[in-house]
Amino acid sequence: MARGGGGGRGGAGRGGGYDDFHEEKDLGKFYDSKLVKRLMVYAKPYTRLFILTIIVVLILSGLQIIQPYITKIGIDRFIIFSNAKLNLSQTDDPYIQEVRGQYDGMIPLAEEGWFLFDHTELDPADAAELEKRGLLGKEKFYIVNMENYSGAEADSVEAIIARFGERFQATANEGEYIISYNNLQKIPRSDLITLRAKDRRGILIIGLIYFGVLLLSFAMQYGQIYMMTWIGQSILFDIRNAVFEHLQNLSLKFFDGNP
Repeated sequence: MARGGGGGRGGAGRGGGYDDFHEEKDLGKFYDSKLVKRLMVYAKPYTRLFILTIIVVLILSGLQIIQPYITKIGIDRFIIFSNAKLNLSQTDDPYIQEVRGQYDGMIPLAEEGWFLFDHTELDPADAAELEKRGLLGKEKFYIVNMENYSGAEADSVEAIIARFGERFQATANEGEYIISYNNLQKIPRSDLITLRAKDRRGILIIGLIYFGVLLLSFAMQYGQIYMMTWIGQSILFDIRNAVFEHLQNLSLKFFDGNP
């Protein structure tokens, strides 16, 4: 019996705990337009800062979007090359004539009707059609243009081309050569560094631009957070001052009735 009574007291204890539970009261609507209008009076003196903050946020968004694009430019222009040979020698074919007139920047090769072109610039439909006809090569080529070199660097590049002449192909443009990716890998590393000097400079410039964008993004983000915090704290300070000023202007009878 005593054991049973103990169990009853335990159950009563748990039951009493649940009896203390209160449902959350309905606090009304979350947004009160009248209250917001009253608060906007305190925000009005900081309108210019609000506008400046919005501008900073827009700039910051643009900087965040441009970062992967800068990386894409660095990879596409200075690391990976996508130039492939195009056989457009069938001048009596209307489609070939259309392709030749549609795209600019094709590099004419020594062989008549052959061109070198960045295949990523081709329309997907044209790329598929040219591949289907066997007119778009799969092998990728690197372009060596002597205009990109000067002084001793140009002499070194000419010596490399003369030493590995069988691996280079001259284009129809003077001072311009192409070399396939496979042949480029066979060239000694020291010579490869000389050949790709323009790419190394390009990567350095892209890296500096990217680093500058990161610094600017950090400064913009810091400025945005600082301004928003300062505006919020200033508005709260103004509200407190207004409340205290209002309380100080009340008569003593008010405090007697509202202790």
